[in-house]
Amino acid sequence: MKKKCKNARLKWTKERVFDEMCEKELFGKDLNTVVCAIAKKNTSNFLKVTGLIKQLLQEKRLTENENGGLENTSKICVGKVFIKPGENFAHVEVEGRKSDIYVYDRKDAMDGDTVEIAVRELFGKLEGVIIRIKERKNEFLIGTIREEEKGLFSFVPSNDKFDKEVVLVGDNLKSMANKKAKVKIIYADTRFTKNKKNAIIGTVEEVYGYAGDPIVENIAIAEEFGFTQDFSQEVLDYVEKIPEEIRPVDRENTVDLTDVRFCTIDPQTCKDIDDAIYVERSENGFKALVALAHVSYYVPRGSEIDSDAFSRAISCYLGDGVYPMLHEKLSNGICSLNPNVDRRTICAEIDVDRQGNIVDYKFMYAIINSKYKLSYEDAEKIRFDENFAKNYSDIKESIDSAYELSDILVDYRKKRGALTLNCAEPTFIFNGHRTKVEDMVDKTKITSTKIIESLMILFNEAVGDFVKERGLSTLFRVHSKPDAQKVHILKAFCEEFGINYDGDMSSKGINRLLEDIKGRPEEEFLHSLVLRCLPKAKYQPNNIGHYALASKNYIHSTAAIRRYSDIITQRFLDESINKNKIEENYSELEAQGKYLTQREICADKAERESRKLLNVIWAEGQINKVFEGHISDIVSNGVFVKIKEKKASIFIPIEKLVNGNIKHYQINDKKTEIKRKNSSEKYRIGDAIKVLITEADRNTRKVYGEKIMAKQCESEKKSADSCSVNLNESSKSCSQFLQKK
Repeated sequence: MKKKCKNARLKWTKERVFDEMCEKELFGKDLNTVVCAIAKKNTSNFLKVTGLIKQLLQEKRLTENENGGLENTSKICVGKVFIKPGENFAHVEVEGRKSDIYVYDRKDAMDGDTVEIAVRELFGKLEGVIIRIKERKNEFLIGTIREEEKGLFSFVPSNDKFDKEVVLVGDNLKSMANKKAKVKIIYADTRFTKNKKNAIIGTVEEVYGYAGDPIVENIAIAEEFGFTQDFSQEVLDYVEKIPEEIRPVDRENTVDLTDVRFCTIDPQTCKDIDDAIYVERSENGFKALVALAHVSYYVPRGSEIDSDAFSRAISCYLGDGVYPMLHEKLSNGICSLNPNVDRRTICAEIDVDRQGNIVDYKFMYAIINSKYKLSYEDAEKIRFDENFAKNYSDIKESIDSAYELSDILVDYRKKRGALTLNCAEPTFIFNGHRTKVEDMVDKTKITSTKIIESLMILFNEAVGDFVKERGLSTLFRVHSKPDAQKVHILKAFCEEFGINYDGDMSSKGINRLLEDIKGRPEEEFLHSLVLRCLPKAKYQPNNIGHYALASKNYIHSTAAIRRYSDIITQRFLDESINKNKIEENYSELEAQGKYLTQREICADKAERESRKLLNVIWAEGQINKVFEGHISDIVSNGVFVKIKEKKASIFIPIEKLVNGNIKHYQINDKKTEIKRKNSSEKYRIGDAIKVLITEADRNTRKVYGEKIMAKQCESEKKSADSCSVNLNESSKSCSQFLQKK
């Protein structure tokens, strides 16, 4: 018997006809051509399709042009596709729209592809239909080559949103098994995939090494998101000419501030030091001196190093190493505000009253000589440990003043509506030889971090006011209000947990919610939902303010060693300090802003993957150990548990959570609860839980565990105390990875 095709069994509807017109690009064709293309030679289908097209014409969803061609009256938009792993539907982000457009069938489109969609209203909601794919995001994929049965080889992309099967073609594939590789995707080649609807051809371009090796994984992460530690020969030739110390010519038109007791406060291992501070009390408040590495002086516009820096856009910190925007001769050398050496800076002198208002400011070129390179822990001890502070008596008053000023600035910004978000990531503590991650700690409790954060915001706002007062344009750092639809979802979740939130989208309304959920079991989950409501901050010349900071004029300017946007700002300040005419190119700034925003997103994603890897390396030393935590998220196949004080994330598959009795449990629609049928037993977001770490997988960058019952805890603890995990062959490469700079 002849097998019927899948489409023949589908019911003919107006939506199906419209979708096929989109898919087959039939708009503009006459009625007969369209019907023949869709119904083919089936007479019954011919009559049905004709009738449905006439209904679409009556509803004004289609119209006839002067030549009798059928035109789509839906709005045509272009946007980027975003999908969740395992889902066939997608959302398309269209520039200029606050909300994404839902697409129920993404067809052949993949995450990140640029598509053209027809937007229509269906049952009171906007829905998109993909007309065509304009540009593929993924020309190359990074992943692992696996040897299957019968000599076949598969490729598992690191990006789990790429859900097509990749069929590898080429020679010597056996020698590449279990290795991390870069594969070129050939969308048009269907030679070996005709019988595989969801398959695609790939050829191996580069092999990095064995999967799971930390160095290899690190390289793969960087490659996937477009970062490199290599520099072109042109850049290497250029940096050879850069001086290693200040020359007499570099001191021209500068103010000598080498006697001022500047210090720097950074993470302990920091080598690219952007900023130095000095704060003193004044009659009406405080005087803050904030000195920034004068990067634009050493990176002239249009030079080889400038083009390379713009292409990189931002430094990316993976593990304990960096993929730098600038060559280390600049980033760690002449630009870095290292202690006890003269450095050229752009310095701001800012007067602040006791309420936190900027009273006056001025910008200048200055030569400084930082007296101390402090860690955050050092600054904390100088403030609160009298014995430790005796060794820093010459800067003790400045540190105390900086603390007092930062307290005032934090309070001032909170009153005007700045959000009190906690977005800190865990800090990884390595052993002496840096071969293992010994611990993961939450350093948000170190109060000295707020000194630098407050003073950098102060500098950025002073620059923003400076630009605004003169009616000029540069790249502002802007942040829009929350998405109304997402806030509506947040409100529904709050109701689920018995929290009274009225959906107020003002920053003060969001702050009230953050205060209400503080200390609750669901705090972390709801905090993450608040973050999802907020759009990504971006760079653009059109200043709309910064919602999260409640700042009217905000410009990034304090990290030019690692952010190209800040070099653009420094060049603006250069022209102002030198009293040159400032030439504005709005369209160029707009294009630069879009590119720099996208590169920043890539850096964020790469750093997130690197943290997952370090989380796994830490967990390898914790196998068979029991930890207390709470359920932080529920997904269709299990729950995520956050370990107390660690911020480490452990995944418990649902069968391990419910002892294999999956059919007796169900997850509610909002995925806030897993409940046993006909019973009061349930697992809810925020619930305390004890978890045994059972597996740490470097390839998937996931840590797995299982729920521990109370009676098991004592025996598991004894087992854990005697457990010693040997990293074997990975130890050496792990050491190299963690020490790589």
